[in-house]
Amino acid sequence: PEDMYASMEYRKAFMNFIVKGTPIPDRFTNTAYVTTSSTAGTIVPTTLYQRITVELSDYGAIYGRVFKTFYPNALVIPTLSVKPSASWVDEDAGQDSQKFTTDKISFSGYKLECTTAFSLFMTIASLDMFENQFVDLIIEAMVKAIEDKILNGNGTGCPKGILTYTPPTGQAIDIAAASGLSYELLCQIEGALPAPYRRAEWIMTKKSFMAWMGIVDDNGQPIARINAGLNNGPEFILNGRRVVLADGYMSDYASTVTADTICFALFDFSYYVFNEMLALMIKRFTDNKTDNTYIKAVMLADGKAIDIHSLVTVTKKATT
Repeated sequence: PEDMYASMEYRKAFMNFIVKGTPIPDRFTNTAYVTTSSTAGTIVPTTLYQRITVELSDYGAIYGRVFKTFYPNALVIPTLSVKPSASWVDEDAGQDSQKFTTDKISFSGYKLECTTAFSLFMTIASLDMFENQFVDLIIEAMVKAIEDKILNGNGTGCPKGILTYTPPTGQAIDIAAASGLSYELLCQIEGALPAPYRRAEWIMTKKSFMAWMGIVDDNGQPIARINAGLNNGPEFILNGRRVVLADGYMSDYASTVTADTICFALFDFSYYVFNEMLALMIKRFTDNKTDNTYIKAVMLADGKAIDIHSLVTVTKKATT
């Protein structure tokens, strides 16, 4: 069936609602999207929501890498604590049965809000101009909030962040207070990553990456490189692995720190699931104190790592 929320009629009705406060026609009302009074709102046109989702992936290096789902209800994913193995046996013998414990990871719906001043839309004259500016304003605010929690969220009222998980045994590397970066340290970090997780990528800030730029191997070759990328920008590579820059979400590496600080990490982002339980809803309201009009974007989402065996953390210690 035709999606009424992708029609030109609804797109224009949505623009008039945002700009002029004109109520959305009753035929476009869908109570199935209204879960509580705090999340009730106007549905963003499908075409506009798709643009927001795509541009979130393009704009956010971290959000664009995680595995995304869009289940409307709570999601439960079964996981195995160990992987099955095969063995060679005699022709008339059989392999012993293997028993596995199955864990479950459940996803909730935590509310993400993004509030934008209405005055920015006052000069919008056409539908295309309105939609372009609407996307730009929502993207920048939401991608920062989402990516911060994907890395650092504590799981209470927000997604659980990758860096808040406890790495498997032997995959939490410490840099002593009196020590620094070295080629030997890089080899130790790489050695801690299990071979099956070869798609893991580095997570660090640009300043932390530049700290590696001055490190050379025994042959005098730099171990960090910046290549000319094809996406209008440089590509950062460390020991053959792509570096995902996390400026604003992680602390920079420093020779001395006042508290133990995770400054580098390795992780395969495909093992992190971000589930959007409720599509983007929009509210329009007026602040009675200032008489200013605002629009608020509301989303219900959650995120968790379903496999942390690719996680390697590097912590700079404050004391020896």
